[in-house]
Amino acid sequence: MNLVSRTRTHQLVYVAIMTGLTIVLSILTNFIPFMSLFLIVFLPFVAALVAIVTDLKFFPIYALSSILLSVVVDAQNFLNIIFYLLPALVSGLVIGVTYRLKLNGIYILLAITLINLLANYAIIPVLDHLYQINFIQYALGLVGLGSHPLANAIFMMFLFILGIIQASLTYMVIRDELHLIKGEFFENYDKISLIVLALISLVSVIFSFFHLGLSLVFFSSATLLATYQLVYLFKKNLVLFYITLGVVIASLPISFVLSELNHAYPLNLYLILQVLIVVILMFLWEYILSKKDKINE
Repeated sequence: MNLVSRTRTHQLVYVAIMTGLTIVLSILTNFIPFMSLFLIVFLPFVAALVAIVTDLKFFPIYALSSILLSVVVDAQNFLNIIFYLLPALVSGLVIGVTYRLKLNGIYILLAITLINLLANYAIIPVLDHLYQINFIQYALGLVGLGSHPLANAIFMMFLFILGIIQASLTYMVIRDELHLIKGEFFENYDKISLIVLALISLVSVIFSFFHLGLSLVFFSSATLLATYQLVYLFKKNLVLFYITLGVVIASLPISFVLSELNHAYPLNLYLILQVLIVVILMFLWEYILSKKDKINE
């Protein structure tokens, strides 16, 4: 982490430079078409660099100065601050903290997505008050789902998917550029992720009886972790990967039949079966492979 000097003065100068860059990027959305797509990736990247390169005690200075200067310089586009700057600051801080805690990359990705989801939901009441609308119904109304009985759950799932896409792009950019500060994310396979996957699956099932939106969010998180397991297995043992994938696909009709018998509500309650199959088989393969390694020794 030698991109800048560790002295307080140089870190403050770095913060000032990155604040200026943040403001410039925000203002450019007013003049360059599709610049907002660029901001979704690179504003969190700038914020993450501040959180990683400088001491965390300087991040509040960066965040507060970025918000205040944005209000002063570009007050007429207040929505840019709400939709781009605030989530970017949150993402950058999360990346900086999780990087320092040496968390595995998959957990960093999930943390960014979930915390951004909470941050976006915290913003919705502000939008409702400012514009005197029901923002969730208005947003879903643009795609013809404003009056859907499950509008809130659909909107939460929509935000989560957008969050995953944004977090993935930001993570890939930061991971590729992190060598500039002589660091790297921890991306070796984490066996504890199997336990985390099982727990998240259980939480998804529990919430399916109380809050469908949160159930879908946890189901999506479990699906992401299950994909992580399959990617690892693909690299580890191709035969076991195809066996696992075959069992998962073959069991899909069971989930759909059960869902149909119960009027398809909620579908993720039954699709969680495929996630649990991945968990069980991965535990089995890990046991078999460990025994095989001991024999070979």
